[in-house]
Amino acid sequence: MIKRTFRSKNINKGLQSPLTSTSSSSPSSSPVVREKQASTKSFSVIPSLGRSVSSRTRAPNATLNTSSSDSSITNGSVKGHLIISDIPNSNDGDGMAHVVLADSIRFNLLGATGIPSRIPKQGRILHDIKPTSQMGLGVFSNCHLKRGDLIFCERPLLVVPSVLPGILIKRPDNVKFTPQQEARAYMMEFELLLSTVFKRMGEGDQAAYRSLGNCHQYGEDGVGPLYGIFRTNAFNLDEFQDTAVPQSLQQHSVVCRIGSRINHSCMPNVGVEFDARSFSVRFKAIRNIEAGEQLFCSYVNVAKDFARRQTVLYPYGITCHCRACLEAKPESDRVRTSFIGKIQAYTEFMSLQPSTAKDTKRLHVSLSEMLKLENAMVKEGIDGHSLFEGLLVAICCTFAKLGNKPRAREYYRNNIDTFERRSDAKTWKAWYELM
Repeated sequence: MIKRTFRSKNINKGLQSPLTSTSSSSPSSSPVVREKQASTKSFSVIPSLGRSVSSRTRAPNATLNTSSSDSSITNGSVKGHLIISDIPNSNDGDGMAHVVLADSIRFNLLGATGIPSRIPKQGRILHDIKPTSQMGLGVFSNCHLKRGDLIFCERPLLVVPSVLPGILIKRPDNVKFTPQQEARAYMMEFELLLSTVFKRMGEGDQAAYRSLGNCHQYGEDGVGPLYGIFRTNAFNLDEFQDTAVPQSLQQHSVVCRIGSRINHSCMPNVGVEFDARSFSVRFKAIRNIEAGEQLFCSYVNVAKDFARRQTVLYPYGITCHCRACLEAKPESDRVRTSFIGKIQAYTEFMSLQPSTAKDTKRLHVSLSEMLKLENAMVKEGIDGHSLFEGLLVAICCTFAKLGNKPRAREYYRNNIDTFERRSDAKTWKAWYELM
């Protein structure tokens, strides 16, 4: 959205190196689907294309694939199969992910062996799960964390495509469904798919999944219990790119044992990344976090205004009470809705070398605007956004271009963690030492 989307890992994009010219009130103990970024609609209704499930289900035309421990879903509209399997096939001590993946995507991620690498181990546990006053369970830091620190890493409990084309129930051509009936049929089929995956889980993983919150638990909207938990707790993931399958099957959603208990704030302090090699989800500090501070992700796009954010959260019974929402004003909305375009423009402008007095004047104006934007983003609590690091780099670079080497060196020192995480960190360090 996820999105409470997974944060982009491309934090180094934009600027060339100087030597080469991202709190709430939740009805449950766990979060909602992280920013259903694609739409505010509750469902995605897919035209009926029919499907057959090769597994032990009550689905029409279901058969059992006895040749392996994996089950396959064959869809005439999809090249290849969707494979229901476990990653890894046997527990390696890091947990098992129960997945529904196109066979080609699985191969591209893990190769012929299908075996992921081990999850990186930490010397100690840096988080605690405990009750909050208004949000059910929450995840808290138990020590001081610096921006960029890995807080914890886990194999996801469940991975499925965010949208499943062609899974609607078959019906005669003369039977017409209303949009509401289409939506309900789609949800029933998704529930059936999740039931198939759920039955493959061990008792411990089944209990872990059932223990997560469900904002659809009363069933008024027709969402089944397993699909309700999925919709309430899933992160959107855009990591699985494969031209052999439709684009709709390249976006997946993951449910985590621990990570799905992180509550929402429009001022997040935690970012989420997927590591394909270990097939794990990594939760990192995107701002400095004090010991005892609650960890927050944003379930919505932080670049939206207050009204839009509340609209996205409303279907899940969440009213956000973070400082950004309580103190929302037109000015703060403008900061959120404009910062991405501004930083991108500054980044492009910084790639130019000033050659005239007019260019130098423009640099001074841009620098003043960038410093104001930096302060505004910190105040608004969106300095954890990946583009904020690009803004810091642009400011540092601009000071250098204007000949203000002391301020450029100061910005480098004050934000050294940002520069050291870049792929061109050695180049920036050499630039700093030569300046």
